[in-house]
Amino acid sequence: MEKLRITVNGRSYDVTVEVLETDENKHSTKKEPESFPVQPLTAISGGKAQANTFKGSTGSSSGNSLKSSSGNSAGKTVNSPMPGTILSIKVNSGDQVKRGQVLIILEAMKMENELMAENDGTIRDIHVSPGQSVQSGDLLITLT
Repeated sequence: MEKLRITVNGRSYDVTVEVLETDENKHSTKKEPESFPVQPLTAISGGKAQANTFKGSTGSSSGNSLKSSSGNSAGKTVNSPMPGTILSIKVNSGDQVKRGQVLIILEAMKMENELMAENDGTIRDIHVSPGQSVQSGDLLITLT
């Protein structure tokens, strides 16, 4: 693992990167990295981005995607795909939602990201409020 500092639009970010191949180990046998079904944010009209969804565990994984997990008693959870600020919540507790329905608008790096439902379900709990800052992986919504 290597620590790097990246500057984007004048803001510095400290990141940890796993080096998979260098000139020193180019010819050595390497273990295949674990892959996750991550879909990047895709731009849509109006300068907004849409966060695509996937099923995965609540364990840490990186990527700009909405994380959903199935827990026995907790139902499905929607976690923040990145640090940002909650601009608006488009659903209420008890609402029935359809797959692809916008749940939350999350502002990150001056972009509005629509976080959508992965499956049909019912909103059980909303764990955030508009204006609240969230970090990557923070619990936003629980569905049943």
